[in-house]
Amino acid sequence: MDERVYVELIKRGINNTVPYIEDYVNAPELDGRTLRLIGIDPFSSLNSSESILSQDLPPETFTSLLTEPGAVLVPGSLSDSEGISKGDVLQISYGSVMDKVQVIGFIEPESSGRAIGIDGIIVSDISTAQELLNTT
Repeated sequence: MDERVYVELIKRGINNTVPYIEDYVNAPELDGRTLRLIGIDPFSSLNSSESILSQDLPPETFTSLLTEPGAVLVPGSLSDSEGISKGDVLQISYGSVMDKVQVIGFIEPESSGRAIGIDGIIVSDISTAQELLNTT
């Protein structure tokens, strides 16, 4: 959706919208595993009950998500299964383009029911996702 549409929705009082971008990327270092990259607007996401960021992120992680190039959050389950630690740099590919992202923190499901939904995702700021997915 064109970002002007989002601004118009907000102007009209429709405040329960959250802009995001998503697509699938491959992680060669994780045996070519396909992950869903979701780029979100962290500020809008904080106000949404459906947000993946509805949990309390440490302030430094929230800031890093906005300010560090290539910053991503990964599920704790991915950390456990693949031995990924905070600060690790992962290569990802989108089509024929290779890029690097840095793990700045972890997301955890708020309930066991959400665990399946976050297992194969990585989350970034929307502008980072736009750059990684070449949609800027």
